[in-house]
Amino acid sequence: LLVVCYNAHSHKEIKDGIRTMLSVAVSANRGKTWEVLAELETAQRPEGTDYRPMFHYPTMYQRGCNLYVVYTVSLNVAGTVQVANGPMTSFPTGIRLAKIDLRLYDVMESDKDHHKEKSTGKS
Repeated sequence: LLVVCYNAHSHKEIKDGIRTMLSVAVSANRGKTWEVLAELETAQRPEGTDYRPMFHYPTMYQRGCNLYVVYTVSLNVAGTVQVANGPMTSFPTGIRLAKIDLRLYDVMESDKDHHKEKSTGKS
């Protein structure tokens, strides 16, 4: 089972500092196909403001059936990244932790099927 956490944007958008979506996807077939498991963040620029939330630098850790994702939340204010809360906004920045219970998805079953095929030599 492969898992990736990524900003679901084009290369140009990320280069321009747009990182407002953070998703987790899984592949049960060694990366041939991917299924979005969770959309952790989908924030957009609040109307009438000059700042945009940014979600980036994810790190993942799996323990049992739980997948933990830790990531940074910052603000892009007029092209400058700020990690600390500024006087112009009450948007919370810093570090966030997301917990995904993998038992709620079919990914654990897909992974078991893959291991069964591997051990029997069938694929």
